[in-house]
Amino acid sequence: MSLLKPIETNDEFKSSYAYLASAPLASTFALYDSSEFHLSLATAFETETYADPTSSGLSLIIPYPHPDLSAGHIKAASIEHFAPAIIGKSLVVEVDGEVLDEHTIDNVAKTCSGYFSAQALRENSSAVLALVKAITSKPDFTFVVSDLSKRLGETIDPEAQRKVREHFESRDGVKLIVEIPVVRDGVVSLSPIVATLSHAPQGRRPSDFFFREGMCLPEVTARNVADINLIVQSNSGELATYLNFCEGKAHLGLLENSEVKAKLVQAKFSGSFAEKRFVRRLMDDLRSLVLPDAEEPDATAFAQFFSAPTNDAEKVNKKKKKRKDVVVVVPPSPPRTPTLVVESLADGFRIRANPKFDRWPVNVRVEYAYADGSRKPAWSRYDFLPKDLNIGVGGALNHLAKDNLLTCRGCDATFNVEVSGFDIRREVVTNIRVFRDA
Repeated sequence: MSLLKPIETNDEFKSSYAYLASAPLASTFALYDSSEFHLSLATAFETETYADPTSSGLSLIIPYPHPDLSAGHIKAASIEHFAPAIIGKSLVVEVDGEVLDEHTIDNVAKTCSGYFSAQALRENSSAVLALVKAITSKPDFTFVVSDLSKRLGETIDPEAQRKVREHFESRDGVKLIVEIPVVRDGVVSLSPIVATLSHAPQGRRPSDFFFREGMCLPEVTARNVADINLIVQSNSGELATYLNFCEGKAHLGLLENSEVKAKLVQAKFSGSFAEKRFVRRLMDDLRSLVLPDAEEPDATAFAQFFSAPTNDAEKVNKKKKKRKDVVVVVPPSPPRTPTLVVESLADGFRIRANPKFDRWPVNVRVEYAYADGSRKPAWSRYDFLPKDLNIGVGGALNHLAKDNLLTCRGCDATFNVEVSGFDIRREVVTNIRVFRDA
């Protein structure tokens, strides 16, 4: 899906999906199931046969590799996305005869450091992997959260937070377990989240990784990484299953839409997204837990820069007592009302006017493409064309569909768009822009 683009050769269209099958079978395919065929295939490509009923595994064969599918890229991607699974012995990778497992991961990471996409791994893979391995050590602190609507710092008493900060500073690191409640089928159970933190060396990019059952979710990151290395892992309990439903088809981040909610409800979770939102905030909340308390400003922080230094502590204290703190309360800006409401369909999407929005008319531009692992996926005319889709527009003066763009002008309060006909096996990414005529 990510690299095998559809092509057209000799006026014949080639799909991005290839099936090794003996014949079509209704909407699927009849696979080769004879042991003779399996043996001949394994022999041809020199792979394991897995003939022993007790053995299992997967072999990936790339006859015509993409430039990014080099041995170095594959080893680096395996470490970056599955380091906990490799270290935990549940995944062993072999690339061009080199084995990547819990014993070799450190050395392999050093040899392929230039292929990592994460800067923290490129600069210091040993420090990142050390934090991943620390999951097996005994936790320094364990906290149980009862109210998921609050931030982590609001659920832990100040004295416990002080002890966490002191431990972090004195030991240059800390391991925490945060147990959060998950409701499934009316039963509440606690699921552990393991976090390991350390100081990032000056001038180095801090690590910022979230792993679910050994697999990285690269879009679950902090807004402010400060100078703290952080590895968060959710490996057991109902929470790991819950987060799996929130990952979507691309397994990049945690989603919150009607399709995900339907899956959660079907799996007998609450479907309220409270657990997802709490986990999503953890990357920032855990760092805040170990950072110094900055609520009280230090009036002398720049004394050496802007005034003559003094050793007279009594004079400094008198000045502090005379100063009156003035607190200016600025009311928050009113929340912005979204113009549109977006809904997912089985083979497309629907966009409609938000009833609460009242500043019509507007113009709407929608760009759509199949997910390819990037934030803004590229579109190919072999993916789809307007004639391949079912496009319905209402509540607009006019609209134009070209390539993977749909532009609607003069949209009013009755505006609605429905685009369907996409491949249901692929995820559609939309980019919507609302604008007005100059």
